[in-house]
Amino acid sequence: MEFPTALVLNAIVAGLLLGGFYAAVSVGISISFGMLDVVNIAHPAFIILGSYVAYSFNDRMGVDPIVVSIVLSPLFFAFGLLLYRIYYQCFEKRGQESLRGLAFFFGILFITEVVLVLVCSCIFRVRSSAAPCWRSRRTSSRCA
Repeated sequence: MEFPTALVLNAIVAGLLLGGFYAAVSVGISISFGMLDVVNIAHPAFIILGSYVAYSFNDRMGVDPIVVSIVLSPLFFAFGLLLYRIYYQCFEKRGQESLRGLAFFFGILFITEVVLVLVCSCIFRVRSSAAPCWRSRRTSSRCA
């Protein structure tokens, strides 16, 4: 069986990009866990949040997701810094046990995930009886 060259090159480039993404995420987590000794398990939720923000800008304004990521990186950095300051003031500075800090980041993780599900999903949206969800799927891929 013969594969087209463009398909093979596309698979190689996609694999390299995905591997680079996983490497960047793992470096951030290992720095946070290993060097800083901060057990921030909310990293995946923030990664998904950034992905949805980039997708939304691309979908609504046509801006390239990479450009959006570069532009919004300082904002996400400031948000992460603010969360760390809250964590530090509440737990590290007072000498509290690390299990409470872990619970703090679990809470941040769950709040972020629930907000993303409520905002970016049609599962929990209120529908009027005039336009059922099955009818709107015929005209679009998402429930309105």
